[in-house]
Amino acid sequence: MNALEIKTREEIEDLKRDWKNDPCWDIENTEGFEVHKNELKAYSDECELEWSKTAEKRKARENKKLEEELERIGALGMLKMIKALKSRLNEAEERIYNLENPNG
Repeated sequence: MNALEIKTREEIEDLKRDWKNDPCWDIENTEGFEVHKNELKAYSDECELEWSKTAEKRKARENKKLEEELERIGALGMLKMIKALKSRLNEAEERIYNLENPNG
């Protein structure tokens, strides 16, 4: 097959679908699809923008949930959480020390 051959719409859509399921390569540089480089680059850019917006929305939802949880538990709750985390950290540090110094 000639490398500069125009692909069918079905071939292009199949490539896009395959790439979207596993976007581990630059779709616009796919061998055999050189003639369609601009279309494939535009598609890649569109997907990247969509994924970025989705990630931003997810992060905003997570932040809102965290803010609501912090408001719910208040300062005293946060203090209790910090103390519990500090205790867990101290225990972990002690275990690490014991592993590094088995004879005490």
